Amino acid sequence: MSKIAHALLTLFLAVLLTAGCTNAVSAAPDAALQSLSGESTSIAELNQGKPLYLNFWASWCGPCVSELPDVDALAQEYGDRITFAAISVDDNTADARAYIERAGLTLKVYTGDINTLNSGYDLSAIPVSVLIDPNGNILARHVGSMSRSELEEFLQPAL
Repeated sequence: MSKIAHALLTLFLAVLLTAGCTNAVSAAPDAALQSLSGESTSIAELNQGKPLYLNFWASWCGPCVSELPDVDALAQEYGDRITFAAISVDDNTADARAYIERAGLTLKVYTGDINTLNSGYDLSAIPVSVLIDPNGNILARHVGSMSRSELEEFLQPAL
């Protein structure tokens, strides 16, 4: 193979391998949130002092509710090192509350303005997981549900 062909192949493979990369560092957009118990906060406030894991979900989304028990278990396991927040995009907060209670989850759940959240975090498909470092930079983003082992791997950059 000629040197030019080899160089072009190498360049093509590098572009191909990085084209789907979602781990580029960028600032996490802030948004006002309200807990299911009515307390006001924001993404920036939740991100104080340690990494933040956000999980955007809805009670009507099968893949979302299938991964939430694993997110809840990891929040209990790693909650001293990472803040976990599940942000419901349900139209009705009561639907989110009913699911959390029915499932027996202890995960902190919040709601917010869907338009603001969507414009900042592109929620065209859910679930969406976002990992933010203590400085407010997005470390990783994943669209779709993950198994417990995939979630643990996703959290590794923050541990």
